[in-house]
Order: sequence, then C-alpha cells, then structure tokens
Amino acid sequence: MPCPHGRAGDRRADLAHGARFARTRYGVAPQAVSGRYALYSAAGVGRSGYALFDDRTQTSQAVPAGCGSELGPFLGPPWLLFDCATQPQLYNLKNRRLRNLNCGGACVNTGVAAVQAIGSDWIEYNEDAFCNSNYSTCNAGYTFVEIPSGINRRVTLDASHYIDLNARSLLRPLCAPLVPTSYGEWTFYGSHGVGENSQGLFVQRCGSNLQTELIDNVPGSPVTAPQGNQHAIFSCKDNTGQYEGLFLPSLRPFSFTLPRKPKAGCSAALGDDEIYVGAWRARFPSH
Repeated sequence: MPCPHGRAGDRRADLAHGARFARTRYGVAPQAVSGRYALYSAAGVGRSGYALFDDRTQTSQAVPAGCGSELGPFLGPPWLLFDCATQPQLYNLKNRRLRNLNCGGACVNTGVAAVQAIGSDWIEYNEDAFCNSNYSTCNAGYTFVEIPSGINRRVTLDASHYIDLNARSLLRPLCAPLVPTSYGEWTFYGSHGVGENSQGLFVQRCGSNLQTELIDNVPGSPVTAPQGNQHAIFSCKDNTGQYEGLFLPSLRPFSFTLPRKPKAGCSAALGDDEIYVGAWRARFPSH
C-alpha cells in the first residue's frame, strides 16, 4: 500500500498499515474507475466489448462494445457513455440495456466537442475541446446534456450555486457558511466541500467555519484535481508524486507516496473502497 510521508509530530495517518497492493481483477489497468466500479477494455480481458467489475460484490458483468467511440467510454454510474460522433449511446448498468442518446449539436459540434465529465443525471461537454484557435474563435464554452433525454442546457453560474452532475436540477445552492472563491468552483463530497485559495486546496464542511488544509501549493509543483469518496479526500503534487489528504468526517490528515512498484506518480484513481494504480489495486483505509 502507499508508503507514509508524514512530518514528525503532525499526527498524519500511516497508510502503510493494513493494506497491500495486488493485481487487478484482469491483471491490467482499468480504463475507468467510478464509485464501486472499474471498467476494463476488451483487449485487456480477452473478450469483445468491456468488463465491468464491482468492487463491493467482487463480481463482473459483460458490457457490449456500443458504437465504438474513439474517446472513452465514460463511466458515471449508473451510466456508461459511448461518445460517438454520429450517434452517442448510453449503457444502463442496472438494467443492462443500450440506448441512443439524442443530444443534437452539443455532442457533435463540427468535431471539436468532447466529454468533460459525466454524472448520474448530466453530461458536461466541452465544446472547445479540440478547437484550434489558429483557425477559429474558440469561445463555445460548455453545454450540459440531460440523461437520458438528451436535452441541452447552458448555464450561467452565479456566486450562490455550484454544478452537480448527479442532481436533476444540475445546480445546487452553496451551503452556508461557504462562500465563493476567486480560484474556481467548489467540489463536494457529501457535506464536505473542496475549495481553493492562494495557499492551495482546503476542505470546509457545510455548517462550519473551519477550513482545513488539504494540500499546499508549492511553486513549480501543480496539484491534481481532488479525488474523494465517503471516507476520504486527497490530492497529489505532480512533480513529487506526494499525496496529501483528509479522512472524513474527522478531517484527520494523511499523506503517502506510491511505492516503486506500482510506479505511477499522480495517476492513482480512487473508487468507493479501492485505490487503483495502473494494473494494481488496494483496499483504501476508511479512517
């Protein structure tokens, strides 16, 4: 499991205890990780289509190849999105049915649009993902596509709301006493929000004035976007591969660096219960 990297006397958890890395279910890196699921490509598992592994039940299900998208597929339980230029498709993990996503121009947009993120209720499309500013004006912005209807929505975000792709309303009110920051949007894991200031990333719980440092900004070492589940939140420093995080709800700090094998720097992916690093996985501690 991750090697400890705490500072003397800082009460940081030693994540080296109680867990061990093992090969993934199919001995290859998953193509996507979200919640309790890890998605493996056909080439890795020796079959057509994909294999979806459920960490909680330790079972797998076969998933059809869909329309054969060049990018993705994109996993946002209970959906798997195949983002094909001619006709995007959605696969429902619960009823195991494949259906077309009729989302119009948001999905094709002359070949420059691409999926930014997917949740249970909405898909976020970056309309300028492959736009070349040398030949066109790249100011199309973002479009949100409702699942499964395909209805398009553009959003002007105000200071009192944040975007939640797992909410039918798409926009949620920012809970008190959290306030907007000038460094970007809040990211929420339950009642805990991750914000950014000039010092780095911090965590603040709805109803509390306490802001707890998640990871500090060091010149020349950008930090990765936060990852989290019901037990923990962490981020990573790109140039050192050092992860720093907080257990939830205690806000007890921890930090770790990945062992040389698996070797991955900041490429770890966190699910509900497991952490994945390349073709390796380990149970992630919950406290």
